[in-house]
Amino acid sequence: MNNHDNCKTMQQLLPTLNKCLSAKKLSFAFLVMALFCTGLAQAASRTYFMYFNNGTALTQPPVTTNTICPVANDTELASVTGIALMADTDNTTCVPSTSRDVKWDSATPTLSVYYNGTGYASAMNITGTSIGIRARSQSGTQTLTVNLFYTTPSNNKVYFSGTPATQTGISSRADYTINLTGLSASNVPAGSKLGVEFSWTASSGMRLSINQSSNNDKLIVNETTATPVVPPTPIAEYRFDENSWSGAPGQVIDAIAGNNGTAINGVITTNSTGIGQGICRLGVFDGNNDYVEVPTIYNQLKGTFSFSAWLNTTQVGNNIDWQAPGITGVEENGGQDDVFIGWLDASGRIGLNVKNDNSFTSTSSVNNGQWHHVVFTRDMATGITKIYVDGALQNTRTQGTGAIGNTFNGIGIVRNTSPSNAPKYFNGKLDEILIFNNILTDANVTQIYSNQSTGKNWDGSARICSGGFDHIQIEHPSGNGVTCSPTTLTIKACANAACTTLYTGGVSGALTATGTGTANWGDGTANFNIPASGSVTKTLQLTSVNTNVSTTLGAASITPAPTATTSCNFAGCVYTAFNSGFIFNILDHVAGVTQTVSISAVKKSDTSNACVPGLANVTRTLQMACSYINPSTGTLPMLVNGRYLNSANSASAMCASSNPVSLIFNNTGIADATLSYPDVGNMRLTVAYAGSAATGDAGLSINGTDTFITAPKDFAFSSITAAPIKAGNNFSATVTARNNDNNLTPNFGNESSPESAAISFTKYQPTGVGAVNGSFSGTLGSFTNGVATSSNLNWSEVGLIDLNATLSSNNYLGSGLTANGSTGTVGAVGRFIPHHFDTVVTQGCSSGSFTYSTQPFNVQVRALNAANALTQNYDGSINTTPNFAKTITLSDSNASGLGSLLSPTIASSAFLAGVANATPNYSFTNAKTSPTIIKLRATDTDSVSSATGSEGTTTIRSGRLLLKNAYGSELLNLPIALEAQYWNGSSYIRNVQDNCTTLPSNSIAMSNYTSALAACETQIGYSTGSGALINGVSSFLRLTKPGAGNNGSADLSLNLNGAAGSTCTSSSVSSATNANLPWFGANPTSRATFGIYKTPIIYMRENY
Repeated sequence: MNNHDNCKTMQQLLPTLNKCLSAKKLSFAFLVMALFCTGLAQAASRTYFMYFNNGTALTQPPVTTNTICPVANDTELASVTGIALMADTDNTTCVPSTSRDVKWDSATPTLSVYYNGTGYASAMNITGTSIGIRARSQSGTQTLTVNLFYTTPSNNKVYFSGTPATQTGISSRADYTINLTGLSASNVPAGSKLGVEFSWTASSGMRLSINQSSNNDKLIVNETTATPVVPPTPIAEYRFDENSWSGAPGQVIDAIAGNNGTAINGVITTNSTGIGQGICRLGVFDGNNDYVEVPTIYNQLKGTFSFSAWLNTTQVGNNIDWQAPGITGVEENGGQDDVFIGWLDASGRIGLNVKNDNSFTSTSSVNNGQWHHVVFTRDMATGITKIYVDGALQNTRTQGTGAIGNTFNGIGIVRNTSPSNAPKYFNGKLDEILIFNNILTDANVTQIYSNQSTGKNWDGSARICSGGFDHIQIEHPSGNGVTCSPTTLTIKACANAACTTLYTGGVSGALTATGTGTANWGDGTANFNIPASGSVTKTLQLTSVNTNVSTTLGAASITPAPTATTSCNFAGCVYTAFNSGFIFNILDHVAGVTQTVSISAVKKSDTSNACVPGLANVTRTLQMACSYINPSTGTLPMLVNGRYLNSANSASAMCASSNPVSLIFNNTGIADATLSYPDVGNMRLTVAYAGSAATGDAGLSINGTDTFITAPKDFAFSSITAAPIKAGNNFSATVTARNNDNNLTPNFGNESSPESAAISFTKYQPTGVGAVNGSFSGTLGSFTNGVATSSNLNWSEVGLIDLNATLSSNNYLGSGLTANGSTGTVGAVGRFIPHHFDTVVTQGCSSGSFTYSTQPFNVQVRALNAANALTQNYDGSINTTPNFAKTITLSDSNASGLGSLLSPTIASSAFLAGVANATPNYSFTNAKTSPTIIKLRATDTDSVSSATGSEGTTTIRSGRLLLKNAYGSELLNLPIALEAQYWNGSSYIRNVQDNCTTLPSNSIAMSNYTSALAACETQIGYSTGSGALINGVSSFLRLTKPGAGNNGSADLSLNLNGAAGSTCTSSSVSSATNANLPWFGANPTSRATFGIYKTPIIYMRENY
């Protein structure tokens, strides 16, 4: 039917019987039948037919139950509570040949219609086409408005972009087709569902008729599979997936850069309860005094940033931001240098305020005890800030620019710079904290929300939760022992399949031993209890009368129940005990450190289960072999008693074959040997002895094995980018894992779960109250043969730093050994210099946008990094030591050549926190020079310049003042014409843009009084105002009337660049002052005459 003749129904949905009553208002359900036309590729036009239903209670979106088709034309169903979009077959069933209108009347001004089927399988781009509906106003003429929206997987309503469509002039019943092409939505998340909203203007209500024989009741949209949006990579990610936080430093893991945090005052983690309820595990904050301390968070959030988080809270905040709880930030007591990220107001709305702005919040509340995704973005240069809730932009505002100067260091806490004012703490749950050093787009935010709301990582990759109890693992160095001596087993509660993470919730159970021999447990029971540490040890002695025995170990009665079966780190969980053997224990140690190992040769006593010496007071040659466990291969051998354990006895060849090593056993059967291994990893040493007739012990066979771990001693830096390095530019460094002899450990990074190192920094210089740490970012790549290189290291500031490398796991292969390294404490990295300067010009006459030749104007030089943020350490004041600011030279980058820039040097001491101001002036060589634009370039002695930044300009004009002669009656005040002019290329003209110059009247000298006019019988002054020019003219300068009989003249001279002569501003003579306006050149002069009359008529003739 219609355009569906060639369409195939992909899924047939039945309309719902839904009813949802809330506070005198019906809710409505929208059931959408998706029809895909055959032959279409990605884009498809989809048509939905609409039907009214009777129904029972519904949810949002509802669940379809059954259909009731209307039975009579013009039926008004009092219990109609839903609209469904049906397939063609249902349309045929419910619409016979006669017309059948089902009406819905309501004074409710809005009807939201929801889709209740399966959400989109992938992200979509959707544009509206049209909607057909029959409508009638209940009273008068109304306008019907139609808008499209979608509901996200967590049931949040997001409207389409564009202006909602309207149908005006609705009065009597008529069919309407309303154009929806102005509505669109991009990257609608997978799992979302389509919706349409009707609204009208009058409270008397609108009658909508659906289910017509005309088939006018349909919605048409176009849908296209969206290209996946890949958000940028964050600089920090706190998943809060750790099994527990004890308060030990660095337990709260940053999955990106290793800038780990510390749980303070008992903040805890707990498991997510399902999809959309946090991912894996999450942080729980009590709102009293607990938080996560993150020392690097200030540097990451003081400038341009995007901050993403999930939260669940019922906390009520405060409408005054600095008195409100929040996720992070700082209040400057009595000042404006503060930021509040994720603060909650009294209505539960969440906000972002910067630099004393206030009341910038979301439009919806988030403190309803449900999970919400929030994103805050800030552009430090423009001040534009945005708030997103559940994937949708809710508010935008322009706030203060520039970096935040006051530090803060936590998640779940908003600090106050005054020690007397307590911090404000967040109460609720937080999860998935992401920090970016750039601005997320709307599509980025929607994609992160879509990914995380379905339990995935921010980038859409799968999240494998490792926080729960996966299985029990039983570990033993070799799986072999002797019947005459107990051996130690380690029982671990594993949180993941690889057992690289331990479950710390506590586990109990009992070990099982099935096989030959008798299992004797050291504490008399097979039961075990694993504490919060995640592991426990038990001793086992497997005994027999006179034979070697084996048993298969396992675990039973495990509480809580694991999700996987018990495993072992030895083959088949089979432990074998021999009647003789070598017993030795090689401790975990730093690679390259020589160990003394005591090897005991024992055998079972003939009369008991005790051990007796197997070799005593003899020298024997044993066969020894080394092998690699983790990594499973290697390039270097062990050295035992001076013998490299390979066939060539070579220090540079890998472990291979059995090698003879001679040992001297004392009377107790113990022989000491020295052992060293220059590389890192989990290693195995196997020792064997076979008796012979020559040694009088033919038939004697003794074997033994032990494993151990060697860890790197430290990390060393090399190949660091040479100084100077521009602030904010990426630089490089190479990190090498070393052993005790400072040699490379080539197996570092080759482990089954590769070990790595986190890189950080320490500012060395400058120091002082004005010095700031700046923001550091960067990660090391994977280690290859013990070496890793980073090319994305970045420091935002000026000065000298040192680099630090720390073993990321802080626990090499679970040995308890860690490693660190640095460039020292000498400022080995840098000097860092500004990336560029910006020059900001305040013109001599800012309101007129010009500067007179030789008139001082202000130039502000701003030292910036590559992200256009101030480098505050570029300072020449006493606030920093040493000073990293340099002398600046200003020049005209336009190179007009028409004059010279005077006072072009800015001393380094002029810089304070990255900013300096200077007042140069530009002087034309020839006074009669046309207006010229100069561009101010700043260059320091390191050749850092503003050439790649923003350079301010000013228009230079060659100016003068014109003081005109005046004539008038001695009985009247005499106006004095005074005008500012500039050379336009052919003549001096009035400078109508000059509303800046002020001319003090006491700077006009009066002299040469003539005739009957004496000094101070007339006084110079302004009839109103203070002498400021208006449009280049002084309209209020005048000489007061001298009175009858006091005719005569006086000469006037305006002192522009020095004080000379006397004047009369009152009845007494006073010295004329300096107007300090030297850029107008020579002093203008004129003569004022009383008693003669000036007329513009030169000649007049009258004809009658």
